[in-house]
Amino acid sequence: MDRELKLILGIIGTAFIVLIALSNISHKVDLHSYRLILTNEGCAYAQSIGLPAERVNGQCSVQARFLPHSISPGGVLQLDDDKKITITDSMLLATSRLDTDLPPTLAQREGLMWFWVWMGVAVVVGGVTFYKWGRKPAKKRE
Repeated sequence: MDRELKLILGIIGTAFIVLIALSNISHKVDLHSYRLILTNEGCAYAQSIGLPAERVNGQCSVQARFLPHSISPGGVLQLDDDKKITITDSMLLATSRLDTDLPPTLAQREGLMWFWVWMGVAVVVGGVTFYKWGRKPAKKRE
């Protein structure tokens, strides 16, 4: 295998590993705390699954880890036991992101650990790739 092919394979491998790490952190760790204002149906559902719902001035609200959908007003919230619940737009009146985050769940801590493991692997693969590429090839004996 010549040096240029090894360099290309090393760069592709490093990029692939970084993508694995980034997908791990975006799906498990990147859930922020939101205040959700729920409809009566959404409030009844939240109470049935054990979320502490507060009623203030006739409105029901909960504080939870929430990932809003990019297209519709609904989203996915993650409970303390790492269960994910889909909140439909018929259950949700409004959302507001909070400045403080809830403590991370077990799955979030594991996701962060795996992110750093994969980033370490990417650094090693990238370092070996560029170290070997930067060295002068050994002279062949004739």
